[in-house]
Amino acid sequence: MGTSNFYNVNASKIFAVLMPYETPVLDENFNETDELETLECDEFDLEYLIDSIINDMRELGDDLYYDFKDKRSLKELRSFPSSYLGSLTKEKVFDDMNVLVYVHAFLRSGYYEGANLDWECDISIDDDKEVFFDNKYDELKDIYPILSDKNKNTRLIESIDNWIKETKSSLIEKMESVFEKNSEQYVVVARFSNGETIYEKIENK
Repeated sequence: MGTSNFYNVNASKIFAVLMPYETPVLDENFNETDELETLECDEFDLEYLIDSIINDMRELGDDLYYDFKDKRSLKELRSFPSSYLGSLTKEKVFDDMNVLVYVHAFLRSGYYEGANLDWECDISIDDDKEVFFDNKYDELKDIYPILSDKNKNTRLIESIDNWIKETKSSLIEKMESVFEKNSEQYVVVARFSNGETIYEKIENK
């Protein structure tokens, strides 16, 4: 029974990191030879990757970056443990109500080798009286129960809905731009009934 190497929940492609790599074998004088050896990434590679991703998120603006410290993935699988890296967030006040959109970055371990970068989205409305976890906010009607006791008009509700969707899309695009700078990208070209998956690398032009 095969298993996919990567567990990708939301990202538009597989952002693969910490993959084994080939490097020339050195001779006794420390000169490169034509022979290659395959090396595994170590904890220093991991630390460098995490620092690079966090720095790239910070460079998008201090008003966007946020660290929840103990944030956990809502899509955690035992075979693919994940680590939280940081979040991009944006807030806007509509009338007397705060609306926040969060896009959280996670590093998910590969089943056989490497890891992949993925994101999850949370939306908070009215100071956490209602939170839509992991990309569950989809439609305008989701807002109505929250605002029914406030007698908010339809135009305001539509404005909130439009802002949420535009902001979510913008933050996801920014997050994936960070992922792309720090990874190799793959797409799934075949997935078999036994779980085996074939990936194809996207060559950057």
